[in-house]
Amino acid sequence: RLYSPAQADQPWAKEVTWLKGDVMDRDAWRAHLCSDTTAVISSVGAFGSNAFMEQVCGDTNIAACEEAAAAHVPRFVFVSAHDYRLIGHGV
Repeated sequence: RLYSPAQADQPWAKEVTWLKGDVMDRDAWRAHLCSDTTAVISSVGAFGSNAFMEQVCGDTNIAACEEAAAAHVPRFVFVSAHDYRLIGHGV
């Protein structure tokens, strides 16, 4: 299904095709990787046990990267975050 972020009213957001779905269901989104796809950006991630994080943060992003490579998409971007619990930053 198509998806748009909260910033969908920004000019740059109109130049992006936003997709939301199950990254492990490769058949469901593979067709979206067409010849004019310039990049895949993944922000898939989660916190939890090491096994859960390996599945969600590792396996799913590897699957997306493999599909992008197979479709000859020139860029794959992985966005991740970590809570460093820095002192003096509201933690």
